[in-house]
Amino acid sequence: MNNFQRHPFKKYQLFVLFFYICSHFCIGNLGLIVDAAAAAKMNTLMVTEHNKQFNEIASIIENELKSKYNVEKYFLDENAEYKSFEEKVKESKPAVLILINNPAVNLALKYNEKNPAINGVALMGLNLRGLLKGQKNICGISFDIPIYTLVTQFAMLMEKNIKKVLVYSRDSIFSPVTAINESRLKTSGVTLITKNVEKYGKNKTDVEKFLQEEKKKFNTIKNEFDVITILLDSAFLSPDFFKDFWIPLSNEAQVPLIAGVESLVSPQLNFAVFGITPNIADLGLQAVQMITAVINGEKAEDISVEEPLGGNKILNSKKAETLSLKFNQDKLEDVNKL
Repeated sequence: MNNFQRHPFKKYQLFVLFFYICSHFCIGNLGLIVDAAAAAKMNTLMVTEHNKQFNEIASIIENELKSKYNVEKYFLDENAEYKSFEEKVKESKPAVLILINNPAVNLALKYNEKNPAINGVALMGLNLRGLLKGQKNICGISFDIPIYTLVTQFAMLMEKNIKKVLVYSRDSIFSPVTAINESRLKTSGVTLITKNVEKYGKNKTDVEKFLQEEKKKFNTIKNEFDVITILLDSAFLSPDFFKDFWIPLSNEAQVPLIAGVESLVSPQLNFAVFGITPNIADLGLQAVQMITAVINGEKAEDISVEEPLGGNKILNSKKAETLSLKFNQDKLEDVNKL
């Protein structure tokens, strides 16, 4: 009789022991495999500020990316110091920078000047097309709704044809933008007239001199133009300029103003009549596609700067009534917010 026959429970005990050892070995190694998989994920570094819209789009992007990539966040303070940003980038070693707002873009541009360049995707910034002109490593999605889109969408609502549009511009910054839109509007039979507020120079005194001359012409604008469109230029939309130039223009010119930001179309402000703003959910998903493309090897310079794919239309009916504007009622169904 062998030992297993003399002791019938030994075979079972050995099996239990064997199972115990194997299971713990497998579980331990499974943990190592999971840790290795997590470590193998590429890093992405999201650079942003605390802001409702920024937080919303950051959440959308993170939720879409986190199954495949590590998503780190770096929040800028008021000073947006370069040194701490540079240290964070070198520590994180991201495959791509996700740059949410202009200060983040400016820091990334500075980093790429001083260090081996890192790819980036920029969004929620103003005038990205101008800011990223000639950049090989950073692409993006414009937050500015094109003048062409604003004008043609507003024209669809109006009973009256739009033939001539006025825009005030700092040409040193926005001339490429106005030139593109002038060409596109021309194909629709609309003339875009650009008035350069830097006619006498770029400093504030020179700009104010030009605006004082323009204010004398407010009562004649109605006879020349059908619409005035507003560029999203933080310097030219400063509180001082807004109070001294834009509000009098809105009240005296009696011409509808259109803009690409909701706050300017609010009934409380009663300033602009119509606006289109990017849809944040759509913008987030568009950004995810761009980020993934860059990580997968597509060149940022080939992608360049895209326009937002979706938008929300807003109509300030209070201001429209003040201007006695008439709309195609069936087209008003396309407006997202009245």
